[in-house]
This record gives sequence, C-alpha cells and structure tokens, in this order.
Amino acid sequence: MQLGDAAWENNIIGTHDLLSREISPVEAHCSFDNYIAWKEAYDAFDEALIAAHRLPLMHHYHKTLSDNIRRHSRVFGIIMPSLGKMNFKISVLKVPAFQALYSLGHYTALKDAVLRRDFDLAMTLVNALHNFMITAYNELYEENTSL
Repeated sequence: MQLGDAAWENNIIGTHDLLSREISPVEAHCSFDNYIAWKEAYDAFDEALIAAHRLPLMHHYHKTLSDNIRRHSRVFGIIMPSLGKMNFKISVLKVPAFQALYSLGHYTALKDAVLRRDFDLAMTLVNALHNFMITAYNELYEENTSL
C-alpha cells in the first residue's frame, strides 16, 4: 500500500467495479458461467490489490498460494464425487461462511481500507477472508459427508 500510486488506486477501483457488476455465487440465479465470470473479476481485483508490491517473490508467493487454494477446492470433486456443479451451488447457498466469502460488502470494505492506506484494517479484513474460506470448506465438507 505504501508504494501504490494513482494508477494503482484506479486499477483497484476499476477492478472492484467489475467485480460489483458480476452475479455473486451466493445469488440463487448464479449459473456456472456467472461463477466463472465472478471468479475472473475477483482474481483481477485480488491482483490489483498487490500490484504495487515491487518484490517479484511476493507476486510469485501470491500466485502459488492462489493456485494451491484452487487445487484444494478441486479436491472436493475427487473425494466427494456427488458434489457436482449444482450440488456445489446448493451448498454455497446453504453454507454461511460462503455467504460471507462471496459478499461484495467485504471486498468493498477491503478496497476502502487499502485506498485509505489503513494497514491494520486491511490485514483484519484479509485475515477474515482467509477464515471465511477455511470455515466454508470445513462446513461444505461436513455437509456433504453427513449425507
């Protein structure tokens, strides 16, 4: 955040705007294609947030972490074959942590904190997102293994 300039800020604002225009995965009428579009907009917003960082290692770490999270989410399809696209959608609508994880309000608060250079609040919000993700996967696993 300390190294961000006006172009960095504009990129954050623009990618957040794109994210806000997509249909969230927690909306009942969200199709699989809508989910992919939301995920692409989210990825662009996520990249915009760290774009001002000048250490190549940080960008590599971020990409590696993101790839690992995606890989782990695909494991659900392997260990729980009944968890198809529609079952996942139903689960997303039922799991409270997914509601929080896919809430635009949280990303708006993060955008605002970053643009204000409020490091403590930004870290609190990022940590909350990580906790939502872990909780969501745990809840999803519990829901689908108890069937």
